[in-house]
Amino acid sequence: MSNMFIAIKLVAAAMLAKLNKHVDLKSQKGVTIIEYALLGALIAAALVASLTTLKTDIAGLFTTIGGSL
Repeated sequence: MSNMFIAIKLVAAAMLAKLNKHVDLKSQKGVTIIEYALLGALIAAALVASLTTLKTDIAGLFTTIGGSL
């Protein structure tokens, strides 16, 4: 589980580095873009965590559906 958080941290750092190249951090517009990027990273982390937790249930559901076909 810790590898997932390390990967998310690296992705967030890469996103911020890319944004720093294109955005002036002192402008309000740049701050808004960074906030949206961080929000996107948080949503991605939540999706990864929830899907990792539910992967056995989802696999069982598809197995049941496949068996009934």
